[in-house]
Amino acid sequence: MWIIDFGCDSEMSVACGFEKPFQYIEKNVKPERVLNRRSSYATNWWIHVEPRPALRAAMHGHPRILITPRVAKHRVFAWFTADTLPDSRLFAFACSGDYWFGALHSTLHELWSLRACSWHGVGNDPTYNATTCFETFPLPWPPGKEPVNDPCYKAIAAAAKALDEQRERWLNPPEWIAPIAAQIDAADKFLDVPEAARPLIRHSAIMAAAAQDAKLKKRTLTNLYNERPTWLRLAHEQLDRAVLAAYAAVDPQGGWQEDWAEVWVETGAGQPLSEGHALAMKRAEVEERVLGNLLRINGERAG
Repeated sequence: MWIIDFGCDSEMSVACGFEKPFQYIEKNVKPERVLNRRSSYATNWWIHVEPRPALRAAMHGHPRILITPRVAKHRVFAWFTADTLPDSRLFAFACSGDYWFGALHSTLHELWSLRACSWHGVGNDPTYNATTCFETFPLPWPPGKEPVNDPCYKAIAAAAKALDEQRERWLNPPEWIAPIAAQIDAADKFLDVPEAARPLIRHSAIMAAAAQDAKLKKRTLTNLYNERPTWLRLAHEQLDRAVLAAYAAVDPQGGWQEDWAEVWVETGAGQPLSEGHALAMKRAEVEERVLGNLLRINGERAG
């Protein structure tokens, strides 16, 4: 699906210059919007109800942004290109460094978010909330004060980059995508699209075709984390060890240990261990220590 977006404050005289999109909005959106009780919605019927100018401004200058779904069985994060405008079912983080991917995709953040989130939906999946899950989470270093040359910072970024690359390789194997891309290129040069937009339109066409491929359509993040193959477990363990090491460096009082990561290798923080599992007791102890430490750090920084 595509969304017609004329920006945050485009005048009708400008928007109508895009004839076909404007005609579609005029026919399908205007009849409902002009009846809206809020005058700004009714008057500016060609503009998105909530165009989010602050989000757009925050994203400006970043080559990519970090995204996580509002509701999801697994708390996954993924990179999107910065020309993506996320809708209300996604949370967007205006950052582009691998460190952020690593710190937020760590099991520690997932554990914290599971304790702070709400639960909704038929499947009773956890619902992420920026106010309680993100803004209260004490990252290894306060935002904006990260020591980018610190070995711990670099280790988190390196582990995050490795996880992302391995995961992307599984989601979109080049040897499977290449033939699809060749078919798209042979069928359409997208000459009817403005030149600046052609790479995005081409990529979208390739991904749409890949989503219909018998093999590729099964390769989703949900399926991957349900399966949790060994390489994914090891990549997350490496990331968790790097994040734990960072907390150990900045918070000696917490008694942090890198080997705490082993209690989450099998399932991650979001799924329970099997009944009678050898690590069940240790996992409960580790999670209590982690949450206690994070809560204490949160209070110290707030104070």
